[in-house]
Amino acid sequence: MIIKKSITCLTLSLFFASTHAWTRHQPNNPKGCLNQGFEFKDSFTTIKPAKANSIFLLTNISKYPIQLQLHGQPKALYPKKMTSELYPRRWTSLSTMDAPQLQLSCQHVSEHGVVEIIDCASALHICQYTKVKFGEHNAGTYWVIQNKPRETIVSATITKGILLR
Repeated sequence: MIIKKSITCLTLSLFFASTHAWTRHQPNNPKGCLNQGFEFKDSFTTIKPAKANSIFLLTNISKYPIQLQLHGQPKALYPKKMTSELYPRRWTSLSTMDAPQLQLSCQHVSEHGVVEIIDCASALHICQYTKVKFGEHNAGTYWVIQNKPRETIVSATITKGILLR
């Protein structure tokens, strides 16, 4: 009887541990944010907006802070920096307006300042809002909101004048 209870407890512990690991690596998307419009390949991520006006939400699923670097960025109406720092379990929103395709690299900066390119597929979870309405004052490709908890990323993006549906 004791052995049977021990096996049951061990089985439940393993189940909850694996469930916890899954949710840690695959966070829930905010409502309306779809797992589309990107491709992980050769340590990089290709951002492919489904529509000319899109918002991507990215979250760091690694244990370390990472830097996100955009490459191939078209001219923005208001130039913004193309690097974003993202702490573990934090979210960032990226506006892609009239950008057919962007490359994104992920980097880890060690305590000694050494920059190492890491595989984006193991560090990021991404989703895309395709039903987006931009105001005239916030057009372009840029980091809208950076390094926020999941609970506030959507409302912070809306506060910047971008309607997400």
